[in-house]
Amino acid sequence: MNCYRLKIFGVTLLNCLVLLLCGCDKEKQNHGLEQFVEDIKKTPAQAIEPLPALQNIDKFSYSARDKRDPFIKVIERNYNGIRPDMSRPKEILENYSLDSLKMVGILTEQNKTWGIIMAPDNSVYRVSLGNYIGQNFGRVTSIMPSEIKILETIPQGEDWIQRETSLVLK
Repeated sequence: MNCYRLKIFGVTLLNCLVLLLCGCDKEKQNHGLEQFVEDIKKTPAQAIEPLPALQNIDKFSYSARDKRDPFIKVIERNYNGIRPDMSRPKEILENYSLDSLKMVGILTEQNKTWGIIMAPDNSVYRVSLGNYIGQNFGRVTSIMPSEIKILETIPQGEDWIQRETSLVLK
């Protein structure tokens, strides 16, 4: 066993010496690199093409303020006389924006279902089909266990459009 360790030590020592001797010849190692750099320095510089002239682009002004928002699903336009009833008394939940209200559950008694809504001031209200909610004349159209669907009537230029939105149970 001792002889085996001695052989391993000898082979390791021999490998180290060979590596040290190979590393000592810096002139041969750097000679190829130095020759390459000298060759590159001797080649004449090539002219760089000038940048192309910039083209004048006419200014374009896109104004679509009087057009409908493409990200809102339009159900109906004012062609059918869609207008919110401005003379009806406002309900309490119309004082809050729809994104500030939270659906917290439903209540079912016999065949009647109510949605339970929490306002930003932590007041709890119940809504049924036909109740108005939110600041965009939103009317409750459907109450499901996990969602209350609302049909809002919003101004779009001189017209009024309707869009569906919902409050989801949180």
